Amino acid sequence: MSSNYAIETVLQSIPEVSCVEADQTNLIVGTSDGQILHYVINREDPESDLLDFTYLLASRQDAPGRKGPKRILLLECVQLAAVLANDTLSFYSLPEFAPASHLRILKDVQGVIQSSTLQDKVEVDGCAMLTLFTKKKVRQIKVSRQVVKLFKEVEYAGCETACQIGAIVCLATRSSYDMIDLDQRAKIPLFPVVQGESNPVGEQYASFLPHIVSAMPKEFLVASGSPESPTTMGLFITLEGEITRGTLMFAAYPIKILVDGKYTIALLSNRTIEIHEMSTQAVLQIIDAPDVTDLTWTSAPVPVVSCRHIDMIILQANRPLFEQLKTLEKPALLDLNRARSISDVLSQILLVRKTGIGALITETRLIVIDHLLDTGELQAALDEAEQLARDTPPAFAERLYHELAYIHQKAGLLYFDRMLFDDAVDHFKKGNIDPRIIIAKFPEFEQLDTKASLYSGLRGTVDRSSNVDEIILRNLSETVDDNETLVELSVIVKSNALELLRRYLTDFRERKEFASSGHGQDSSSLFSVVDSTLLEILLQMDPGESKSRLETFLGTSMESPDEIISILKKHKSYHYLSQLYAKLSRHKECLDIVRKSITGEIVDGQAKSDGIVQMRDYLLSFGDSDLIWEFGLFLIRTAPETGLQLLCHAVDAALVSFTIQDVLNSLRENEEDFSIFMLLLEHLIVVIHLDNVALYDELIQIYAKRMIEILSSQVTARQFLKQSNDEYRSLPAPKVPYLTFVSQFSTQEDEIVVGQFLLLRNKLINVLQGNISYDADAVLNIILQRRDMLLAEQILLFGRLSKHSESLNLMVHDLKDFDSAEVYCYHGGISLSQIRITNDKRETVVMRRKLFPLLFEECLKLEDYSLQFAQASEVLNRWGNYMDVAIILELVPEHWSIEMISQFLISALSQLAGEKRDAQIQRSLARGQLKHQSAQSYVLLN
Repeated sequence: MSSNYAIETVLQSIPEVSCVEADQTNLIVGTSDGQILHYVINREDPESDLLDFTYLLASRQDAPGRKGPKRILLLECVQLAAVLANDTLSFYSLPEFAPASHLRILKDVQGVIQSSTLQDKVEVDGCAMLTLFTKKKVRQIKVSRQVVKLFKEVEYAGCETACQIGAIVCLATRSSYDMIDLDQRAKIPLFPVVQGESNPVGEQYASFLPHIVSAMPKEFLVASGSPESPTTMGLFITLEGEITRGTLMFAAYPIKILVDGKYTIALLSNRTIEIHEMSTQAVLQIIDAPDVTDLTWTSAPVPVVSCRHIDMIILQANRPLFEQLKTLEKPALLDLNRARSISDVLSQILLVRKTGIGALITETRLIVIDHLLDTGELQAALDEAEQLARDTPPAFAERLYHELAYIHQKAGLLYFDRMLFDDAVDHFKKGNIDPRIIIAKFPEFEQLDTKASLYSGLRGTVDRSSNVDEIILRNLSETVDDNETLVELSVIVKSNALELLRRYLTDFRERKEFASSGHGQDSSSLFSVVDSTLLEILLQMDPGESKSRLETFLGTSMESPDEIISILKKHKSYHYLSQLYAKLSRHKECLDIVRKSITGEIVDGQAKSDGIVQMRDYLLSFGDSDLIWEFGLFLIRTAPETGLQLLCHAVDAALVSFTIQDVLNSLRENEEDFSIFMLLLEHLIVVIHLDNVALYDELIQIYAKRMIEILSSQVTARQFLKQSNDEYRSLPAPKVPYLTFVSQFSTQEDEIVVGQFLLLRNKLINVLQGNISYDADAVLNIILQRRDMLLAEQILLFGRLSKHSESLNLMVHDLKDFDSAEVYCYHGGISLSQIRITNDKRETVVMRRKLFPLLFEECLKLEDYSLQFAQASEVLNRWGNYMDVAIILELVPEHWSIEMISQFLISALSQLAGEKRDAQIQRSLARGQLKHQSAQSYVLLN
């Protein structure tokens, strides 16, 4: 299979290029307007979304005489560059490409070349050898980092072009080719440039310029044509001046000829590039090149990106196999950067184009092999792949790796689709395919994350392929008609498929130890899926058969032990789970299993009380202070006596560094343990109801301060609270009590920060309504930092401080929460909760008689008259029995009629009458009781 060439873009938007030179890191461009542009090739640009490499302009300077440079040569051995411009040869230092002003500038130079053999380019002392052409002479100079010296000189006038092999220079004037031996200073005439014309003068000969290249180690190739012939001959000349072997025939006269190994590359005047094989003289390829004006052979191979290669092997993220792909996602920049690095093709042929620079590259044979695979010629494709491996030079080793990986992966997928699972697994191993691609073909593992990266050219094959059940059914149906037999065989084949998958995954895991999986940053996720799938397969196998394999599996390193634990839990394989925990020395997880057993989250056949004892004994045996702390608190919450017993024993046995008395203090001082401290404090105050005012005060103030901290630092919490307050204010009447409205968000809000804040707030509101006295002034000072937001808290605290007018003002005028205001008055100003039903203690009734008139008075201050009348009337009619008629009559506006308060007056008068009757009855009962006691006393005295 012969090599194909393709044109790739190197650099665009550079008009009127006069010459170009490059190596693996630098690109030097001369322009017709007399500029020299120095670019640095950036092969690793993770931010670039271009298929090509990035070229960074390092410098821009004027050429000598400000005329377009004719030739640029990079002299790597002396870290210099030679530039021929305006018949002047000057030198520049590398890598910065700055003028080497200390070196001699050579005038009257018509051309400059180097020998085509490396040993003649560089002297033993490391100097570079250049051959120059003046109007009358051929000169050979020696260039070092410090000096330029004349080495040899031979008379030869009118040189147009030349090529050098060792001491032999093949050169030409406009009319003829000649050969000069620099050592012997001898000249050998050859033949005319234009066939049959020793002195071609005239417009018809203007395009017939001489062309000379080094074809073989000891041969030159020259062009010779004639206006009378549409074709041009390429003649091979030995170092002795003899024409040898066959003749190349070009379809038109060349503009430029280069030699690349065993191929000649000719840019012809018909704007095509014609490629010949020198050994057979056959034309192998013709490439249209309408905008190419020149070809250049660079001093060193230049890295160029093969776009067709990228299109096939760029790694793109894959979705689960059975999800339909609606669109092809743009690859991530990192994937594109990686694809560029593995699509790097070295070329020494640069193309000068009308608007930039291109390159002629050897095109990969991957596309030809891919076509063979697509047409079902798997063996032919694999034979070509072996030949590709033999033919590819070491410089392209990385590209070869990915090409072979691509071929074997695709072959494996095609064999898999034919139900040839053994062959498929062999090629999967050779191609190092991402196991997730294969795992995704098994429906029983669809719950796993089988998203993977794959070569772009394989996407179609993967998307078109069926899952393993469909593959088995389709292939068996071609030969089996009986349904029962079909089902039986399907089960057997599926079992074989799973076994082959197990083999591949096992092999893949073993390669992990040698870092040969080749999946880079995705390795962790990959091996996590591999481990999970392999364990699932082993757990589905017969227990007797899988026991040793499971133990071997659990004895090896795992990428994600937590995933393995999850699978073992799913299968309730607690025996293997305990083995794994023991291997990993993960005592906390062991204790978590016991804890879940105690709480009933898992069932392991062990009684809850035994689980508590087991946890206590395990903690005492292990003797880890942190674990005893964590699970001791769990035991305190679950079984207080056992938890206390554990902590006391741990302290007595010096297993821990704390005492029982130190628990709260140490937790309070350690910020990392603050949440545990809060749990314990809440347990003491809320659950045990420890009658400790200091701790109660501390808990309330912690709640308040943390709420203020969240509101100060988290804009989402502030926005939510403001929005909820505004939302409540905008609710139409009748509306739920404000406390009910606030409480409902604690279980409905999904935002983490807001959820944490609401949980704190709910706790604070609950403890603010508790029966234990606390420092309400201190808490209020904290809350007032956000007086515009924390309204419920202010209401409760104002109530505790007997600032009832402030509380009622907030409820009536700000929130218009009249129901809560009534509840507040009913509970004597200490609670807003409907469920806190107090008894009618004398002090509570006294507070009601004080608060309901205040509420009535606040309602009268409402600006909306209809709302004022409705709410004031409601308070009078519902709670009038707690109000003094005289006080109310003083408060009632003058414009209110008697009818407007008639219901209150009737109720009040009835109450007064009832109270009078009650007083008379009580006096009568008292007199009767007195008479009865007097009678008893008389009997006793007698």
